[in-house]
Parts: sequence; C-alpha cells; structure tokens
Amino acid sequence: MQSSKIDRIKYLVEQLNAASESYYAKDREIMSNYEYDKLYDELVELEKETGVTLANSPTVNVGYEAVDELPKERHESPMLSLGKTKSREELREWLQGNPAILSWKLDGLTIVLTYREGKLAKAVTRGNGEIGEVITNNARTFKNLPLNISYTGELILRGEAVITYSDFEKINGEIADAEAKYKNPRNLCSGSVRQLNNEITAKRNVRFYAFTLVKADDVDFHDSKEAQFAFLQEQGFAVVEHVAVTEENILSVIEDFEHKIEHYDIPSDGLVLTYESISYGQSLGRTAKFPRDSIAFKWADELRETTLKEIEWSASRTGLINPVAIFEPVELEGTTVSRASVHNISILRSLRLGIGDHITVYKANMIIPQIAENLTGSDNVEIPKVCPVCGQPTEIRQMNEVQTLYCTNEKCPAKEIKAYTLFVSRDALNIDGLSEATLEKMIDQGFIHEYADLFRLDRYKEVITQMEGFGEKSYQNMIDSIEAARHTTLPRLIYGLGIAGIGVANAKVLCRYFDYDLEKMQSADTETLSAIPGVGEVLAGAFTEYMSDAENLEQIEHLKQFLTIEVPQVDENAQTLSGMSFVVTGSLNHYASRNDLKEVIEERGGKVTGSVTGKTTCLINNDITSTSSKNKKAAKLAKKIGAIALSAVLFGGVAGGTFQAVNHFAGSTTATATTTTAQQTTSNSSLLKAAATSSSSTSTGTMDVSTIAKNAMPSIVSITNQSVQEVQNYFSMFGYGAQTPQTEETTSCGSGIIIGKNDTELLIVTNNHVVEDADTLSVSFVNNQVCKANIKGTDADNDLAVIAVPLSEIPDDTMSSIAVATMGDSDSVEVGEQVVAIGNALGYGQSVTTGIISAANRVIDSDSSSDGSSDGTTADTSSTDTTGKTYLQTDAAINPGNSGGALLNMNGEVIGINSAKLASTEVEGMGYAIPVSRVSDIIENLMNEQTRTKVAAEDQGTIGIKCLDVSSQIQQAYNMPAGIYISEVTSGGAAENAGLKSGYVLTSFDGHSITSTSELKSLLQYYSAGETVEVEVQVPDNGSYETKTFSLTLGTSISSSDDQQSDSQQNAGSSRSAEGGNTLTSATPSI
Repeated sequence: MQSSKIDRIKYLVEQLNAASESYYAKDREIMSNYEYDKLYDELVELEKETGVTLANSPTVNVGYEAVDELPKERHESPMLSLGKTKSREELREWLQGNPAILSWKLDGLTIVLTYREGKLAKAVTRGNGEIGEVITNNARTFKNLPLNISYTGELILRGEAVITYSDFEKINGEIADAEAKYKNPRNLCSGSVRQLNNEITAKRNVRFYAFTLVKADDVDFHDSKEAQFAFLQEQGFAVVEHVAVTEENILSVIEDFEHKIEHYDIPSDGLVLTYESISYGQSLGRTAKFPRDSIAFKWADELRETTLKEIEWSASRTGLINPVAIFEPVELEGTTVSRASVHNISILRSLRLGIGDHITVYKANMIIPQIAENLTGSDNVEIPKVCPVCGQPTEIRQMNEVQTLYCTNEKCPAKEIKAYTLFVSRDALNIDGLSEATLEKMIDQGFIHEYADLFRLDRYKEVITQMEGFGEKSYQNMIDSIEAARHTTLPRLIYGLGIAGIGVANAKVLCRYFDYDLEKMQSADTETLSAIPGVGEVLAGAFTEYMSDAENLEQIEHLKQFLTIEVPQVDENAQTLSGMSFVVTGSLNHYASRNDLKEVIEERGGKVTGSVTGKTTCLINNDITSTSSKNKKAAKLAKKIGAIALSAVLFGGVAGGTFQAVNHFAGSTTATATTTTAQQTTSNSSLLKAAATSSSSTSTGTMDVSTIAKNAMPSIVSITNQSVQEVQNYFSMFGYGAQTPQTEETTSCGSGIIIGKNDTELLIVTNNHVVEDADTLSVSFVNNQVCKANIKGTDADNDLAVIAVPLSEIPDDTMSSIAVATMGDSDSVEVGEQVVAIGNALGYGQSVTTGIISAANRVIDSDSSSDGSSDGTTADTSSTDTTGKTYLQTDAAINPGNSGGALLNMNGEVIGINSAKLASTEVEGMGYAIPVSRVSDIIENLMNEQTRTKVAAEDQGTIGIKCLDVSSQIQQAYNMPAGIYISEVTSGGAAENAGLKSGYVLTSFDGHSITSTSELKSLLQYYSAGETVEVEVQVPDNGSYETKTFSLTLGTSISSSDDQQSDSQQNAGSSRSAEGGNTLTSATPSI
C-alpha cells in the first residue's frame, strides 16, 4: 500500500513539474489551474501521510529554472511562493488577532526592481525564485514605471508586470490569424517581458504594480506595511490595490473584492494577506517553501454538475477546427452558462468526453467557463473526418505535444474570410464595420463572392438592417466607410490583395518602382521584379504567379470599376533617402505609430526593414545604450547607425507636423540631426539637444560675448501680453458706488526662444507666467516685425509654455532673418563657467548681460501669490540635491522682461530659460534659469499639443464643480493626493453628467496636470462649451485613492449667488467623510 502511494507521489511530482516547466519557462499551459491545484493538494496530503518528500517535489522547489535566452542573476533573497487556502474562515483564523493588509494577487510575471541614485538600475524576473532573468531594458518600456525617483538610496522592490484584459483584447483584435492570437494575458505578458528586443515589449502596454518593498535602509516606516505602500506611491509607483483588515472586517472585505473581480481590468487569481507589522512578520521566519508573514487566498471554484449534450466543431478562417462543449445550462458565478471551449483534440481525449456524460464545470478565475471533470468518462465523441463548413477531409496535426484538427481544403469558405479580413483591414482598404463575424454573415447570405462585391452591399440594405447586430445607423456607417474606401492608393490595394510575402512596405516599394502604374506591375516579369532592391526572387515569383492567374486578374478588373486610385506626386528632389535602408526600434516620441514614421521614410525614397544587416544604412533608436540584438549588431557592423534621436530623425518630426532642425529658415531647409556611431552614447536624446545645429564636446567655449549675441539674437523674441484684469473699485472700499469689481486692461512683457516649427507654425518656448491670462499675445522678432501668437501648451507647475505663430503671418524677410536656437547640455554646466543672458529686459527691447554660474542644481522654494507675482524666493543654499525642481543660479542680471529669455554658454548654446519671477528681491546678483536638460521632455510634449485661442467669456465651457486646492499641509495631514478637491457638484452640470462626485480629487484636465484651481481656470479660458475632454480624478476608497478617467462634455457658463463669493475663501478646514475620504469646506465659486 505504501509503495503504491509513493508511486503515486512520483507520478504527481512528474506531472506537476512538467506543467510548471511549461507554464513558467515555455509560456504554454498544458494543465488548467483547477487541475494543477487539485493534483498539488493531493500531493501535499500524500507527503503528510507517507512522510516521503522527493527532492524535486513542487512542494519543496519553487517554480522552474529560467531559460537561457537572457542574462541570469541570483536574487539577494529568495522569492518564495506563498502558502494558500480557499477557506475564508481559515484566512480569518490566520490573523490571530493581528491587523493585516489584504490585496489582489495579480496574475502576471513577478519582477524585482533595483533603483540607485534615483534611477532604475536593474530589473530581474522571478525565475525559479533563486535565479531570474535580467530584463532591465524591457522594464524601461513599462507604461507606468518611473525611471527616476526622488529617493536616492538603494531601493529594491517587488511587483507584478501585467497586461490588462482591455489591452489583451485590443492586441488580439489586431491579429487576423486565429492561431497567432494569444491565449491569455499572463502568457502574453510573460512573453512580452522576456523579449530580447524591447521594441516588442514597448508595443504591449505592460504595466507594473508594486506589492512588496524589500530594501530602503534609511527610511523609517514605523513598522508599517501600509507606510511602505505610501512611500512607494510617493516615489511614483503604482501599487497593488489593498485594504487594511482585522478579524472583524476581513470577511466583508473579501466580499468586496469578490464583487469587483468580474469587471476588474487587471488579471488576478486570488488575494494576498500580509501582516501589517513588518517586525512581527519577520519574526515568524519561513518554511523551506513559504514565508510565514503572508498567505494567498484562492477563490473556491463554484462547481456545477451538468450533462454534456453535444460537441460543436467550430471552423476558423485558418482551417483550425476547435471543439466546443454544449451542456445543459447551469448558473455559475451569477450568470447562466451552457458552453465551454475544449480547446483542442488533446484536451478532448484527456477528458474522455462522451455525449450524455455527467460533467462538472466552473469559471476559471470566476470568468471563463471550463470543464473541471468528467464523472462518466464514456469517451465516445467522434472526431469529424470532414470539415463542418466545406465537407472536405480533415487531418489531425501535432505541434508541441498538442493535437489539433484542421481542414485540408485551401478553398474552404472559412479560410476565404481571412482574405476578406485582410482586404478591409486598416493598412489595406480600411473599411470600418466589416469585422470577421460580419463578413462571415455576409458570405453565408451569399452577398460576397469576390472583392468587388463589397462595393455592392447597398443592394441588400433591407436584409442587412434586419441582421443581428445591425440597424439603420450601423448599416449607414458601414456604407459610408465603404464609400470612403473607393478613394484609395495603389500600395493599399496591392497589400490588400494578400499576395504571399507582399506586406505594406514591399507594396510601397513595388508601386514606387513602377511609378504607381498598375498595368506595368501586372506585366512585369520575374527578372525585372527580382532586380528591385529589397524584393528578390521569392517575392518576385509570388507576385508574378498571382498576376498570371486569370481569376485574380478578373477580380482586379472588377475592382477597378469601383475604385479611384490616387497617384501621388513624387518630388524627385525630395527623395533624399533614396537607396537607403532603415531599421526602427524602441518606443516613439513624436509619431503616433511606427507606421507613420515608415511612411515619412518611404515618401523620401527610403525603405524600412525589420532587422539590421550589412545593407542597413541607419538604425533609428532612442536608446543606443540598449543591449538589444539590433544595437549589438549595429555596433558589430561598425556602421554609422543608432545615434539618431527620434526627435530629429534626419527629417525631424513632431505629431501634427514636420520639425525642421535648421539653422536659418532661408536658404537650405535640409533637416539635420546629431549622429554618432553605435558605439557612442548620449546622456539625453531630447528634441532640444538633437535639434542643435552645432555641438561641442564640452560645455565651455571660447566665443566672445559679441559673437554669441550676434548669433543668438535671431532666435530670441520679445513677447507682449495684453489682458483684462479685475480691480477693486476704490470708492467701494468705503461703501460708495457699485460693489462689483471693475476691469482694467494691463500689458506685461517677457521673452521667448525659437525652438522649431511644424508645417503651419513657428514654435517658441517661454515662461508660463509670461503668457498667463493673456487675451492677446504678440511676438516681436529680431527685425522688429510684430506677429500675433497663440498658446500651444502650458505647464504651470514648471513655469513653462510654448506659443505658436502662424507661418502664414510671418513675412518672407522676417523668415530669412530668424533662426532656431542651438540647444546645449545644461547637465554638463560647471560652477564658475561664464554665461550670457539675453532678453527683453524691462520691456525696452533685447539686451545682453553676462556673468557666471554661481550654483548648479539649486533647489528653490518659491512662495508665489495667486496673481503669479513673486512675494519672495527661498533657495536651499547648501544643497545640490536634485529631488525637487532644480535651477541654474547666475549673477548675470535677470530683470523683469527677461523671463522666458535665454541663458547661453560660451558656445552660444541655450542651457537655461531665464525667469525673473524666481529672482530674489532681497539679494543682488542672484538670478535663476530653468535648465533645458531637465525640462526638454516637457517642452516636447507642449510642442505637440493643440494650438488654442482664448474663448469669449460667454462661450467658455464649465465643469460644474466647486473646488478647493489640496495644499501640501492637507496632503500630509489627510494622505490626500495633490490636485483640487471637489467639494460640490452642480446639479445638471457637466461633472454630474459625467459621473464625478463630491470628495473626488481632480488631478488632470485634457492631459494637463492640475495642482491648483487657478491652473484649471486658466485652462478653461481656452475651451468652449460643448467640447469633450478627459479628466483624471482620484477616487477615495477606504482610506486610499483610486485613479479613474472620465469623459466630460463641458457645459455653459454657471451663474448663481454662490458664485459671487470671493476667491479669498479658499482657505479651508477638513473633516472625514462617510465614504472614507476627506470632506473639505469653504470651496471656491463654481467653475
């Protein structure tokens, strides 16, 4: 008896280890979670009963050895699995009277992060718990991971990398091939995080949620796990959702989590309970496998017994035929289910399914119906020998030990759907409203037999509008999209035909070679096609074979009757990249997608390929320090590849226009970029540095001041701000006359720096306080030409703004006299270095002052009044710490009017943006400038925003809230996030209609960070009633806050007696609200 139990132990160990290896190391699931847990529990009981535990038992070992594809590293401390339970009472008993933290157990890939000196230094996967894989470069692409933090000591933390369900569905939705679709978010995340090339990771929207702080030696957490979570949040990390629990409330909190799981967008497979006291948890130690300070809670699967009615065989467009179990309906987790995928032949056979069998079913992770067990096991299901769609023979194919059923008929209607799906896809004819399911319906109805039939669907309006999922509106939307698709390009058509091997890029190459002449392309022979760079014999053969097929040619002729094919006008002089081959890798900053960048390259005659070869001219990459295979190969080839920052990628580019990094706008407009070899490195690939028209190895230079002034003046402008301000009626202060404020027109002056242009605008950076509240803005150039300007983007927190002057309003002689500023590296500035300040001092026009850098990285506390003027500035004169906003301190005179002007080094490069607002009023010879390297990314973002003009007061949009600034004191006292607190929501207003409630903290408006009411009011001046924007709020949730985004349609102006309150009432008290948030009183008038 004992020997049979030991044999059973050996069998279970073998099966569980195989499943673990497949799950952790190969991203393949050969056993369901339900089955794994069942076998694991059986093994635990047998080991207890027999006293025998094998050395390779999964109850002793943790995970599986990491694969050899990435560098390996041993963890400083082992990453243990958690003990688990499915009993809620057992979970409560585990507390033993101690307070604890209950959080989601996220279902992704566990990562260990290390930060040193405030920067991400290392990221390592969990691996087998002892040794993981180094994925630092991939982690840098995680969507919500801070690359720099304020804490400068060594910080080690653990968390889960995940891909949300919504992102998972979006990624799968873009994959036409059913076989290529990803199975679940966890597998997709695991594969994405462990890529050798982080360009793939960047496209997958991987997110990171911290759940454990391992090391931060010099921080006192007062023995509190909750304090550790708060610290991590302060550093910018997203932390796993968690709730403080005791024996009294833990069961109700579990219920709360249970109610959320069905609609929770982040994959999870249970909960984790951890003692709140750090010291108590550490004192408990660990077992060989589990730590004793935490325990996992797995949802007890709700099993229902039912009867199998039939197996439905579902054919896909790739020929794959999947079995689907149809059973008597049962209630599971609050919904009625009657079918579950059996996935493949291997699982079908392992379950020994038969019609009429009694089976148990459950919802995996409380969501996906699955068969748990077959209680009968009659094993009488016959595998179909013919396809259920076309009736042609099937065959069983085996891949990676998994058997699947396929239709062998290449002309199977199910497969034809793949061709039509490609034809209507975004890169082809781009027809909306024709999903795969819709195309299937159209084919089944006999509406579609060839591509041209798509343009005849209006014949079947009466039938289509009666089809499930259709109505008058959806039908009309589809017809409108089909009508728009009639006007297309030849590359789109060629790609849409689905010729083997002809992708988007090759279709463009072919069309360009034959001058966009379809008849020439159809008559071309293999030899001619093979000679085209990048085509070759294989693609040439596939193309000629397709074009020699009479049926294909007939389809194309029928299509031509419906299509208007646009022929682009090719400017041979613009083919500056002709014959060059490019590879694009990494994330993009200035293009909506990699396809957009490819189009720009191809328009100029270049070609984009997927890998670096000896024929590659240039690798375009934001991170040339990356250890990706492309960077390594580029370095090995010793070509001039890899140092083009995307901000100036030969021809430049910002969203919505082409950024021309040129010295003077007159004459040659050939864009320039700073290039180096792949072996070189750069500390910053920002637009400002890459756009420099000259560079030097050091920040110091030998130019004299007069030369610097002469060269820089064309890039410096004077800015005039005219606004109407409310002023108090003098006599009303004594009780005479009207009590309402009077208005007075005011004029203020500042400076700006020309930093670039797009297709329609000249772009100028300045200080936010220079343009704040402007009714009209005007810019005076070096030749005294004055032009009107508009706000493009502002960042009040960093006192930055970008304004735009329409190119159409700038005379030619002015264009020939102005220039884009040359940007330098403020990070390399040294104390004592000579500098030059240029700006519109006191509004008298451009003036030049000189001095030295008195201090670098100066941290400043500015106590500014509500009107934007400075009451005084306090500088930390002893520290050069960079945990706050830092500035360059100089003794060069920076007077009112100099704000927004340039601080230049002796190479004539801009290293700072002067700010008179920060100048000390008590000490002479102490001016400040914003370092350009610190804010280059911010400026780039502002350059990409939509240009706006001030809206008439009566047309301005309103949100419909009363609010209060969340001061730093309130943040600390009540653990509230920075932003503006919504104290009241106006009935019927935009906020109420969008779902906002009192107690929420508004932190972002249309992509702009909001930290004060005045910032929001200033922004609203540029938005009309009826515009729809997104706002981000922090929602109180049992003592913590959850980020939510709302789409809000701005309302019309609000007027009520309450709105006549003075803004001086913004000082407020606070109290706790019933919802667990904070209630603040004495808010501002409605906005």
